[in-house]
Amino acid sequence: MRVFLVYVGRQFLFILFLQSFFCSNLWAQRSLLKRHPHLRVPYENRLLITPIFAYNPETNFSFGGGGKYIFKLPNCQLPNTRKSSASFSLRYTLNNQVIVKSKNDIYFSADKYRLKARVEYLQFPLFFYGVGNDTPESNEEVVSYHTIFIEPIFYSQIIQGLYVGGGFRINAIYNVNREQDGFLENNQLPGYDGVKASGLVFAQALDTRDNTFYSTQGAYIQFRQSLHFRHLGSDYNFQVFELDARKYWKVFPKRQDVLAVQGFMYFSSSQTPFTDMARLGSSGIMRGYYPGRYRDHHLLAMQVEYRYQMSERIGLVGFVGCGDVMEQLGEFQVSNIKRSFGAGFRYNLLPKEHMNLRFDYAFGNNSSNFYFGISEAF
Repeated sequence: MRVFLVYVGRQFLFILFLQSFFCSNLWAQRSLLKRHPHLRVPYENRLLITPIFAYNPETNFSFGGGGKYIFKLPNCQLPNTRKSSASFSLRYTLNNQVIVKSKNDIYFSADKYRLKARVEYLQFPLFFYGVGNDTPESNEEVVSYHTIFIEPIFYSQIIQGLYVGGGFRINAIYNVNREQDGFLENNQLPGYDGVKASGLVFAQALDTRDNTFYSTQGAYIQFRQSLHFRHLGSDYNFQVFELDARKYWKVFPKRQDVLAVQGFMYFSSSQTPFTDMARLGSSGIMRGYYPGRYRDHHLLAMQVEYRYQMSERIGLVGFVGCGDVMEQLGEFQVSNIKRSFGAGFRYNLLPKEHMNLRFDYAFGNNSSNFYFGISEAF
């Protein structure tokens, strides 16, 4: 835990350095503001705080708090610089488990530079059902472990809306407790006794969304490659490739109703630890399934969501999704596809930014889940 706190402190100092370097020392921007001081429009930073109270069979009752800080850096006040955000959450369960998460999306100097960073510390159990797209409920076993996850990625804009970036990721799993004679122990999957996965991340993104918090038009397409090698400190040599493609349409010119579509692909190599395999089910895509109910090396999924704005503050959504995991892409079969559907309620906390509080309930095959959070699923 001490190592984690020290590293988080270093990351905070690194972010302050980036702020100083890319905002305070961007001479072109400062010169522009001196010549045209009216362009500097101070943004009123916003902080949203929400309580968290939930129950899950594997954790018992959990409670805590979360929030999102929306801001513009002091010397990045040009109107064409997007708003930055930093989200965080802290949960504690009656089984003495801890979940700490932080996700940051920071824009510098008219969006020419961007930093996306995730930091997580988890002391948390999960239900594990084995590997494959047809694992039965009878495989269910409880696996608990500690996780330290760190992933900062820095982007530079090449042309309007097109970014390239790089960074690194560390996913350290330790203190693994698994059931005797369970699937994980009997099959000794990579990472079954703990693992450190460290490597480099390369990313390319096209982002033409009009609003990152509530997009009504535009697209977001990101391709990521995570390369893990032993000489970089990883316990295994493996690679992960991800493609996330989203498109938004404003249905009616004078309304905020939106039709949103997302396609997601995840491919991993043969020595990928079980904790980094593709997982079907999450609060973002394939809602309605327990996260990781099905896992394997590859995942194909898509979803469609209609967002109906009843008033300035109140909105309703309906969504459907489909997807599946597989060991080899050639094994994909339409007959095996898992389906999900659900509906949700939105409350607009910040009308200017259109920042919604999200309540969703979704159904999968013989399963259902409730979701609560700030901002949209995608």
